[in-house]
Amino acid sequence: MPLSLPLYALTTALMLAPVDDIGPNAEPQAEQARIQVRMDHFLATLRDSFGVQSGMAIALVEGDRVIYKGNFGYADVEHQVQVDDQTLFYIASITKPLFALTWLQDKGAASLDESLAGLYPGVPFAADIQASQVKVRQLLSHSAGLDEVLLQDAMAVSGLHDRQRRRLMLAKLEPNMQAPLGQFQYTNLGYDLLGDNLAPSWQQAMKKAVFKTLGMDHSTASLSEARRQGWHIARPYSFFSPHPSKALYLEKADSTQHPAGGVFATAGDMARLLEAELNGGKVEGHQGLPAKVVALSQQQQVALDDKHGDFQRSGYALGWFLGQYKGQLTYHHFGSFDGYRPHLSFMPAPKLGMVILDNESELNDKLTDLVADYGYGLMLDEPGLDQRLAGRVAALKKMAFAARDKLLAKEAAYQAQPYQFSLPLGAYLGRYRHPLAGPMEVTSDGRFLLLRWGRVKSLGTASGQPDRLRVKFRPTKGQWLRFDVKGGQVEGLDYDGIHFTKEKAG
Repeated sequence: MPLSLPLYALTTALMLAPVDDIGPNAEPQAEQARIQVRMDHFLATLRDSFGVQSGMAIALVEGDRVIYKGNFGYADVEHQVQVDDQTLFYIASITKPLFALTWLQDKGAASLDESLAGLYPGVPFAADIQASQVKVRQLLSHSAGLDEVLLQDAMAVSGLHDRQRRRLMLAKLEPNMQAPLGQFQYTNLGYDLLGDNLAPSWQQAMKKAVFKTLGMDHSTASLSEARRQGWHIARPYSFFSPHPSKALYLEKADSTQHPAGGVFATAGDMARLLEAELNGGKVEGHQGLPAKVVALSQQQQVALDDKHGDFQRSGYALGWFLGQYKGQLTYHHFGSFDGYRPHLSFMPAPKLGMVILDNESELNDKLTDLVADYGYGLMLDEPGLDQRLAGRVAALKKMAFAARDKLLAKEAAYQAQPYQFSLPLGAYLGRYRHPLAGPMEVTSDGRFLLLRWGRVKSLGTASGQPDRLRVKFRPTKGQWLRFDVKGGQVEGLDYDGIHFTKEKAG
């Protein structure tokens, strides 16, 4: 069917049949075929509206079966490699419910009351850190009252860390003044702190406790394993890039796959996880995960009052947000990293679930809400679905293209501005070092400063202030970097709260 048709122009007899035919009394095969046709049409039209070439893999789950799966676009746009059932996507923070299940399987329910001090005896925590009061359940529910930047940047961005260095970073933990112990504030920190307590590694523990147990045969927390197996991995893209069909430079590696966000998986494998969540740990009729473990992971640990897109958030369990969506209690977790914006959710009462994996992060922050709205709308028999979604798509299209033009113009303006340096350009070149964060190299191409820190790099553009740069180590996220200039010399630089000292030449 031509993709230029409006969303509500359903062109087959199947699609023109009343929506009310989809329901508990409908024949399962007819219902599934009808959902397949309508979802395929909606998604093809949606993607055509935005000219999206990057990929998307979707699965809808009802009870103990997958009632829809769809693959769209390219895992690799440049080489025209299409998304299929075997394509692995980075699931970012959706790793958290997987890690929580791994922890409960490996350590048991009693471990939730172990303290941070007990997990890391001998670590000289700061005096104002209540290490004996911080419990594992709080680390897993973002309510530990802790703050820091070294560990999270090292594990997710620079990749400059090892077990010894991570342990030394623990002494740099600080109290979270905005969210003290017992109060929710979302962070990767708690999960990253727990990773070294699983043996022989958190990656191998997860493989044993979750992937093998649930038959998730194309999921991994090791990118090198995926490559050894010859699995195809979706490359990252951005709709707001000057060249949306060109992959972003920053791609994940083993050193930046971490307990809070370190898994690659297929949509089919994530559907198996949803089936287990909806059926007390059972997959295809077999008891994969213990029912008590699944039930415990779904128990609310901390209250909150928030919203993300269409999804209300009234609490956090162990790896799951929970709240109302479409009149149903819904568990969900999303992920976000440059080039990826996955979605995972399920409704316990009607036993419905949805997974959306993709390899574009910024536009998909909005598109995934529309896909979820339509998918759950079909499964819940909502009337007027196509007309309502047509309005949402039109509004987003108007906003997205205007925002893209504005953002690209702003980026060009940054690059057009001259540096405001108090010293000649050469004075800023060289190697800067932090004892735990590692080295940062500053070079020049004759016009711009170029910065490299572990696995990340960035062009330094002007900020409009003396001795300060705008950098994008993560290609979709601008941050500020300030040089420390004293007595006619550059002594160091400050980035993201980390101070790097300039090494002496020679």
